[in-house]
This record gives sequence, structure tokens and C-alpha cells, in this order.
Amino acid sequence: MFIQEPNYRDAFFVVESVCVSWFIVELLLRFISCPSKRSFCRDIMNIFDVLAIVPFFVTLATMQVRTPSQL
Repeated sequence: MFIQEPNYRDAFFVVESVCVSWFIVELLLRFISCPSKRSFCRDIMNIFDVLAIVPFFVTLATMQVRTPSQL
């Protein structure tokens, strides 16, 4: 199986990182400004927002953990 090493200077990676960062900031600002944190966390749309962010960090973490000796 061919596993490509991560290229952090790739334009698509940079654009994805900027978009995810913007999305996280927006989500945190909405969370901070909401009157009820409990209802915010239970809202299905906010759960979808968090689930949309998680795969980016899972992919980033697996790229960081993987070393050439494991290939």
C-alpha cells in the first residue's frame, strides 16, 4: 500500500487549514455568545458542525504519528 508523506506547503492543505480554522473560530464565537451552553451543545446543527471539524484533526493527527519506519 502506497502512503504519501504529508506536504504541509501544498496549496490545498493550506486552504483547508485556513477554512477549518475560520470555521472553528466561528463555532467558538457562537458558543461563547450563546445564552445557554447546554442547549447549544444539544442542538443537532452544532453537533454536525463539530462532526465536520473532527475528520480534519483525525487526519492531521494520523499524518503526525506516522513515521517512515512504519511504512
